[in-house]
Amino acid sequence: MVEKKMHNHHTHRNRAHLVRHEPDAIEAKSHRHAKEKAHDHHVHHVEDFKKRFADIIRPESKQAIATLKQMGIRCMMLTGDNNLVAKWVADELQLDEYFAEVLPQEKAANAFAIPLAAGALYQSGILLSPAMGAVLMSLSTVIVAINAKFLRVVK
Repeated sequence: MVEKKMHNHHTHRNRAHLVRHEPDAIEAKSHRHAKEKAHDHHVHHVEDFKKRFADIIRPESKQAIATLKQMGIRCMMLTGDNNLVAKWVADELQLDEYFAEVLPQEKAANAFAIPLAAGALYQSGILLSPAMGAVLMSLSTVIVAINAKFLRVVK
């Protein structure tokens, strides 16, 4: 969900969503702050006030990424942040690839699609992490709803 109620205020949590609804104001301010310090983010409240906060890369993240890369595993990041922020984080962590301004529903689909495309799911049996299992459960609900709609049309 892109909008969240927090402290009696509706809060938009995804910059890509904000840009679609208030493109000029959000884009200008976001890029200005991103250039000042690439890891700054904004929480935008409907009541027209903004609060800045910074994401901090956890110290163990760099070592974890380095270890995975030594094992031959490509590391990538999906984020709702703007491209400047995503590039800064990707460079700091030395990620192989990153995708910026990804909406929450796109993240869920990619959590399954990327490992599938990389061959992480084996032909002899599917090995699923809990996150991928959750994505499949979400998709199964959608598939049931679509099939129910088709059944109504056929009647």
